Amino acid sequence: MKEANQYRDEIEALTALVARISDQGAAISDEAVHIKADAERLSVRLSGHVRVALVGRVGSGKANLLSFLLGEVLAPDGFAAGQRPTIMVNHADDPYIVAGWWDGRRNRHEGTAMAAAMAERPEYLEFGRPLQVLETMSFTDMPASADDERQLRNLKWLVPRADVILWAKSAAEAWSPEEADLWRAIPASLRDKSLLVATEADQAAPETFDEIAARLTRETDGAFHEVRPIATATAIAAAPGGVVKDKATWQQTGARELLLALIDRTKAVRLAQLDTARGVLEAAEVLEDAPEAPTQQAAIMPGRPTARDGGRAGSQGTGDALSNSESVVLGQLHDRIGILIRKARGGTTFKEEAFLMACTNVLDDLAFMIADRKAMLPDTLWVNEAVEEATDRLAELSLQGDRAAAEEAAGLLLQLSKDLSWTVAA
Repeated sequence: MKEANQYRDEIEALTALVARISDQGAAISDEAVHIKADAERLSVRLSGHVRVALVGRVGSGKANLLSFLLGEVLAPDGFAAGQRPTIMVNHADDPYIVAGWWDGRRNRHEGTAMAAAMAERPEYLEFGRPLQVLETMSFTDMPASADDERQLRNLKWLVPRADVILWAKSAAEAWSPEEADLWRAIPASLRDKSLLVATEADQAAPETFDEIAARLTRETDGAFHEVRPIATATAIAAAPGGVVKDKATWQQTGARELLLALIDRTKAVRLAQLDTARGVLEAAEVLEDAPEAPTQQAAIMPGRPTARDGGRAGSQGTGDALSNSESVVLGQLHDRIGILIRKARGGTTFKEEAFLMACTNVLDDLAFMIADRKAMLPDTLWVNEAVEEATDRLAELSLQGDRAAAEEAAGLLLQLSKDLSWTVAA
């Protein structure tokens, strides 16, 4: 991938770090294990594309939006509304189509003809195309459904696989309570990297686009980073095959503004990933330079369950403690918070926006781990409440975006880290 060349130094440093830790065998600290896991994940993400997901309810104009972005129609025919397979589009020098099923079966078809792949009635279609836009981004078009529960399940599957969300909605329609309910499933870190695309604005005069954006911003209570209207069909007609032929018309469709907004969000993703990667590398340097220290007992916070009573205030000895896997995940998150705190304390030069986004990513990972649990124990509900409170405050601080906001965010995470210490020790 061409874009990866920009991050070659960080990718090589992360790869070397993973190798150094691996060479130490089993005799490594827990923090080194967590740093290695973060380094592996970040190396993969920086080597890959920014993952853009298209979301919207039935009739939202998602298919035309994807066609506009690609300059090519990839909408499969022959499916009832809400039954279309998931569409994934990646860069490839030689075009191909994969008909796939969620049980792992995949049948690859070379070329661009969809008929053979469609005849297999797949659950998803993966397209490889030699398009310039795909050198930096990949796209996933999640199928819409009139069944809100199914739509929510689809959205929860999609969220961990997305860096940016384009939420499609007809420009003529109001933001609905059903959409608001679905939106609440999006973590805070993705909300700031999401755009609401008011599609099918072809009947609206270009001078009214700002009014459309202002109305939807009010209706969504500013939930999206930006609202961008687009006259989708007109933009596609003015740029057949993705090449602008009628520049005057194309510039009146909102297409340019949407593309610039999308590029801005993908840059924000990379900025956050790079900042986090540098933080991991700095934490590794601190760890490698530090003398070995005995394991310390986790801090005991007033009013919180502690490791001394098995992590359960008022426990009746039921044995319903967090599972080993959950404790490991919380431990990793605890250590990631520590990396960010050390970075803030160390006076390292960093951009406030990237630091705040990295803080939010940590909280969102924790929130999703909690949400994925089959049942939250009554005496651990404070964890979820604390994360929600911190996430809400971080959203406000992200809008503020200055050094004072970054310092307050570091303080929030420091307190949460202390509060989580009982769980890590349990």
